Amino acid sequence: MQTLFPIPKCHADQQLILSLEELFRDRLGDFAKPGWGNTDKLLLPLDDLRSSIEQGTWRHLVQMGVLDEDDYLA
Repeated sequence: MQTLFPIPKCHADQQLILSLEELFRDRLGDFAKPGWGNTDKLLLPLDDLRSSIEQGTWRHLVQMGVLDEDDYLA
């Protein structure tokens, strides 16, 4: 199977780290539970996200004309 992004040999600890402020901006109060603050973090392991990132990147490259629909790598 080909991938757009090769999986690193040591990727067990790779994750996206986003603060709640980055996610919700000025609407944190609308979505947050009591006790949540702007500096609290959301940790997203990349292994769980890898297929979604691949698919979204492929879709973007097709829309930009870099790849054809037939070039799907899955």
